Amino acid sequence: RNHGLARMQAAEYVARRAAYLDAVACEFEKVEDAITGNVLDVDKQTLRLKLVTEHRTDGWVDVDTVDKLALRMLDDASPPVLVCAGPGTGKTWSTRQCVRRMAVELSKSASSPLMPLLVNVQQLARLRSNLGGTHPVVEYIRTRPGADRELLELLEQAFEMRALVLLIDGVDEAAALST
Repeated sequence: RNHGLARMQAAEYVARRAAYLDAVACEFEKVEDAITGNVLDVDKQTLRLKLVTEHRTDGWVDVDTVDKLALRMLDDASPPVLVCAGPGTGKTWSTRQCVRRMAVELSKSASSPLMPLLVNVQQLARLRSNLGGTHPVVEYIRTRPGADRELLELLEQAFEMRALVLLIDGVDEAAALST
């Protein structure tokens, strides 16, 4: 994982990462219910999952909540995960809950360089025409509204180290965008 350009010393990375994880955990602590408008505490909500794990015998067969999914996705051997469901079934909400759970779990250990990043695929798709030679995720990071230079450096460093756990939301909505 440590193959990127060193933008900062290890101790600075650890400190910035800790601040980022705390901020993410706080940002995703509450979620607004799309139907009622009520603001809900993410930690008190549970969505049940049914994973399609054909012929799997590893730890994935026991994943039945977003909380367990988040923890399992932090494993080095985690394959990409695609959450499929119809409109209004909670994919965005689940993704936000997953980001929060990862941030809370990762904040318990300074030894892991991992950091979750929620990426809206529609925003990513809008950037694609202006990329030049830049990786789309790097451009996404650089265009985050309100992000200061230190946060941008941290996210780019994590990306280059392959330490970003990307959670991509809005894939089904992005299919309607023109190519």
